[in-house]
Amino acid sequence: MSDISLFDALPTMRAMRRLTPNPVPLELIRKVLDAGTRAQSGQNTQPWAFVVVQEPEGKKFIQERYH
Repeated sequence: MSDISLFDALPTMRAMRRLTPNPVPLELIRKVLDAGTRAQSGQNTQPWAFVVVQEPEGKKFIQERYH
């Protein structure tokens, strides 16, 4: 995976219709979460709350309750 700048990525973004079943590497998840926690928030409240679910049973549990 190559790193590109935000301004290079935004004009090329597309909706994802087909997702692969391949697991996302934990290091990439940590990198994305780290970037998210550094993002600006209104009045610097930083109301971040993240849950990483990797097990299929956990994903199904959340999916059923979300719907």
